[in-house]
Amino acid sequence: MIEIQTLDMPLSLALRKDIPEGVQITVPPMLATREAGSSMLVTILVSVGTGVPSSLLASWLYDKLKNGRSNKITINRREIEITEGEITRIVEESIKIEK
Repeated sequence: MIEIQTLDMPLSLALRKDIPEGVQITVPPMLATREAGSSMLVTILVSVGTGVPSSLLASWLYDKLKNGRSNKITINRREIEITEGEITRIVEESIKIEK
């Protein structure tokens, strides 16, 4: 499972569209209401089924994140720049840890 935290509320809606097969998106209601300064912090959980290539997941995530309001996001408690390389790296690390 990959945990994404963002201040970009529309991102939680964007991630629910065109989800690749084997990927599940969850936005727990309690986690979507925490405050961070004057903005709402949204936590998005991305579950990955077996057989889903990390490159497919990383490419899909990058495509959804690149047009957001922020150029940084927190994935698994690590703040990263929204670049294809960084997202691919963190997704590959996360999937290796799960195995």
